[in-house]
Amino acid sequence: MEKETKAQKKEIKVGSDVKSKCGACKELCTHIVVSMNEKKVPLQVRCYKCGRSHLYRPETKARTAGSKKKNPDAEEWLRLSQKWDESKAGGYSMTNEYKNGSLINHKKFGIGIVRQNLGAGRMRVLFEDGLKLMCCAEG
Repeated sequence: MEKETKAQKKEIKVGSDVKSKCGACKELCTHIVVSMNEKKVPLQVRCYKCGRSHLYRPETKARTAGSKKKNPDAEEWLRLSQKWDESKAGGYSMTNEYKNGSLINHKKFGIGIVRQNLGAGRMRVLFEDGLKLMCCAEG
Protein backbone atom coordinates (compact mmCIF):
# COMPACT_ATOMS: atom_id res chain seq x y z
CA MET A 1 0.00 0.00 0.00
CA GLU A 2 1.37 3.42 -1.01
CA LYS A 3 1.80 6.10 1.66
CA GLU A 4 -0.16 9.34 1.19
CA THR A 5 1.91 12.48 0.97
CA LYS A 6 1.02 15.42 3.23
CA ALA A 7 -0.32 17.37 0.24
CA GLN A 8 -2.65 14.51 -0.75
CA LYS A 9 -3.80 13.97 2.83
CA LYS A 10 -4.49 17.67 3.50
CA GLU A 11 -6.30 18.47 0.22
CA ILE A 12 -9.65 19.90 1.26
CA LYS A 13 -12.42 21.02 -1.08
CA VAL A 14 -16.13 21.85 -0.94
CA GLY A 15 -17.92 18.65 0.06
CA SER A 16 -14.92 17.26 2.00
CA ASP A 17 -15.25 16.14 5.59
CA VAL A 18 -13.20 18.07 8.16
CA LYS A 19 -12.94 18.20 11.93
CA SER A 20 -14.20 21.50 13.32
CA LYS A 21 -15.17 22.77 16.75
CA CYS A 22 -18.95 23.02 16.89
CA GLY A 23 -20.33 25.74 19.16
CA ALA A 24 -23.74 24.05 19.40
CA CYS A 25 -22.39 20.57 20.17
CA LYS A 26 -19.57 22.01 22.34
CA GLU A 27 -17.05 19.55 20.91
CA LEU A 28 -14.83 18.70 17.96
CA CYS A 29 -17.11 17.03 15.36
CA THR A 30 -17.01 15.97 11.74
CA HIS A 31 -18.39 18.65 9.40
CA ILE A 32 -18.87 18.98 5.65
CA VAL A 33 -17.20 21.95 3.92
CA VAL A 34 -19.85 24.28 2.45
CA SER A 35 -17.61 27.09 1.16
CA MET A 36 -13.92 27.98 0.91
CA ASN A 37 -11.83 31.12 0.42
CA GLU A 38 -9.36 31.81 -2.39
CA LYS A 39 -6.53 30.26 -0.33
CA LYS A 40 -8.40 26.93 -0.27
CA VAL A 41 -9.23 27.25 3.43
CA PRO A 42 -12.76 26.27 4.55
CA LEU A 43 -14.99 29.21 5.47
CA GLN A 44 -18.39 27.66 6.20
CA VAL A 45 -19.03 24.12 7.42
CA ARG A 46 -22.14 22.15 8.42
CA CYS A 47 -22.10 19.80 11.41
CA TYR A 48 -23.20 16.21 10.76
CA LYS A 49 -24.25 15.83 14.39
CA CYS A 50 -26.54 18.87 14.89
CA GLY A 51 -27.01 20.06 11.28
CA ARG A 52 -26.01 23.69 12.03
CA SER A 53 -23.84 25.73 9.68
CA HIS A 54 -21.12 27.98 11.07
CA LEU A 55 -17.64 29.32 10.40
CA TYR A 56 -14.89 26.73 10.20
CA ARG A 57 -13.05 26.39 13.52
CA PRO A 58 -10.06 24.11 12.95
CA GLU A 59 -8.96 21.68 15.60
CA THR A 60 -6.21 23.15 17.73
CA LYS A 61 -3.24 21.49 19.32
CA ALA A 62 -3.60 20.70 22.99
CA ARG A 63 -2.26 23.50 25.14
CA THR A 64 -0.23 23.08 28.24
CA ALA A 65 -1.83 24.10 31.50
CA GLY A 66 -1.66 27.85 32.01
CA SER A 67 -0.60 28.58 28.42
CA LYS A 68 -3.71 30.64 27.72
CA LYS A 69 -5.32 33.34 29.82
CA LYS A 70 -8.84 32.48 30.84
CA ASN A 71 -11.45 34.68 29.21
CA PRO A 72 -14.11 35.43 31.83
CA ASP A 73 -16.61 36.43 29.10
CA ALA A 74 -16.19 33.07 27.33
CA GLU A 75 -16.56 31.22 30.63
CA GLU A 76 -19.74 33.17 31.45
CA TRP A 77 -21.14 32.54 27.96
CA LEU A 78 -20.46 28.81 28.28
CA ARG A 79 -22.10 28.68 31.72
CA LEU A 80 -25.17 30.64 30.59
CA SER A 81 -25.55 28.89 27.22
CA GLN A 82 -26.17 25.54 28.91
CA LYS A 83 -29.47 26.93 30.27
CA TRP A 84 -30.70 28.51 27.01
CA ASP A 85 -33.41 27.31 24.69
CA GLU A 86 -31.78 28.44 21.41
CA SER A 87 -35.11 28.14 19.58
CA LYS A 88 -36.26 31.23 21.54
CA ALA A 89 -33.42 33.37 20.18
CA GLY A 90 -34.79 36.00 17.81
CA GLY A 91 -32.89 37.21 14.77
CA TYR A 92 -30.79 40.33 15.33
CA SER A 93 -31.83 43.61 13.73
CA MET A 94 -30.54 47.10 14.49
CA THR A 95 -34.16 48.33 14.35
CA ASN A 96 -35.43 46.02 17.13
CA GLU A 97 -35.62 46.89 20.83
CA TYR A 98 -34.00 44.44 23.26
CA LYS A 99 -34.30 43.96 27.02
CA ASN A 100 -31.56 42.70 29.33
CA GLY A 101 -31.54 38.89 29.18
CA SER A 102 -32.98 38.67 25.66
CA LEU A 103 -31.47 35.98 23.41
CA ILE A 104 -30.49 37.01 19.89
CA ASN A 105 -29.19 35.05 16.93
CA HIS A 106 -26.61 37.07 14.99
CA LYS A 107 -25.52 35.95 11.50
CA LYS A 108 -21.82 36.38 12.26
CA PHE A 109 -21.50 35.98 16.05
CA GLY A 110 -24.15 33.30 16.67
CA ILE A 111 -26.33 33.09 19.76
CA GLY A 112 -25.87 35.86 22.31
CA ILE A 113 -27.55 37.30 25.36
CA VAL A 114 -28.20 41.01 25.96
CA ARG A 115 -26.22 41.84 29.10
CA GLN A 116 -26.84 45.58 29.26
CA ASN A 117 -29.03 48.03 27.35
CA LEU A 118 -27.06 51.27 27.42
CA GLY A 119 -29.75 53.47 25.91
CA ALA A 120 -29.05 55.80 22.97
CA GLY A 121 -29.43 52.84 20.60
CA ARG A 122 -26.58 50.77 22.10
CA MET A 123 -26.39 47.51 24.02
CA ARG A 124 -23.76 45.04 25.20
CA VAL A 125 -24.29 41.47 24.03
CA LEU A 126 -22.35 38.46 25.26
CA PHE A 127 -21.41 36.03 22.48
CA GLU A 128 -19.21 32.94 22.54
CA ASP A 129 -16.19 35.00 21.44
CA GLY A 130 -16.78 37.83 23.91
CA LEU A 131 -18.79 40.93 24.77
CA LYS A 132 -19.82 43.08 21.78
CA LEU A 133 -21.23 46.60 21.59
CA MET A 134 -24.25 46.41 19.27
CA CYS A 135 -26.75 48.86 17.81
CA CYS A 136 -30.47 48.59 18.61
CA ALA A 137 -33.59 50.73 18.51
CA GLU A 138 -33.92 53.29 21.27
CA GLY A 139 -36.61 52.34 23.68
